Amino acid sequence: MANIVERPLRNPLSRRERARVREKVRPENDADIRVSRFHKNVRWIHHLSTIYGGRGFLRSHRNYPRSTQDRIDLRIETLIVGPLQTNAYIILDEASGEAAVVDPGAAGLRISDAIEAAGATLKFILTTHGHADHTGGAFDLQRKAGGEYVVGEGDRSQIESPPSSLAAMIPGFANPPAIDRPVTGGEHLEIGDTRIFVIATPGHTPGSVCYLAGQAIFTGDTLFQNSIGRYDLPGGDGDQELQSIRDNLLTLPNQMIVYPGHGPSSTIGEERANNPFLQGV
Repeated sequence: MANIVERPLRNPLSRRERARVREKVRPENDADIRVSRFHKNVRWIHHLSTIYGGRGFLRSHRNYPRSTQDRIDLRIETLIVGPLQTNAYIILDEASGEAAVVDPGAAGLRISDAIEAAGATLKFILTTHGHADHTGGAFDLQRKAGGEYVVGEGDRSQIESPPSSLAAMIPGFANPPAIDRPVTGGEHLEIGDTRIFVIATPGHTPGSVCYLAGQAIFTGDTLFQNSIGRYDLPGGDGDQELQSIRDNLLTLPNQMIVYPGHGPSSTIGEERANNPFLQGV
């Protein structure tokens, strides 16, 4: 059942065709992440109205940085948790010591220990979507470390009544905590001076969202390296997912680092050029 639930869609290209694509376009920067190591992500945020060209979720968004001199100092730690090997991310604003966690799919106490070891204070628990392999550790994490629980409104039912078949696959699964802050896209959250923007990307689930901080975008199961999230599960919509990616992710700069819910990291430029599901989108 594990392969049925959260498997990225199979690459439709043959091995030889994939090799030709890789030879044509190389990634713009190495975005590889080692498990349980902090990586410094110090970037300048460009004026987002220029980055997005007035398209996508920021068309009516007014909370973007007003200056190209808005600097963000972030440390990002990746912990692979649970039987489906979910990427749980710790985002730490170094200046303030405040942190957010993206998708604590399991091992909430282990994630809490990592935050404590970093000397950080957890401010937000960010869920990209309501599937149990992305929420299974949230209860233990919040109980020990605190933090507001942030969830896309469209996935409220999956948070409040998790499907038992999927929950049973997560060791130590506990029903997620009550939603503290439902989001629909266009909001921003702050850890220290770092702004984390919420981008609505429905398709994998009705309430799927991505979180953008600096030049990092946390995509959950919407976008993977050379693949996209499956949409044949309840509430999934393939056309909507591709539209979300086209309008709200592919409008990001090529150098934006993609941190997906499973598997290795990538960049927007690499996915724009190489991802077989996005060619011609």
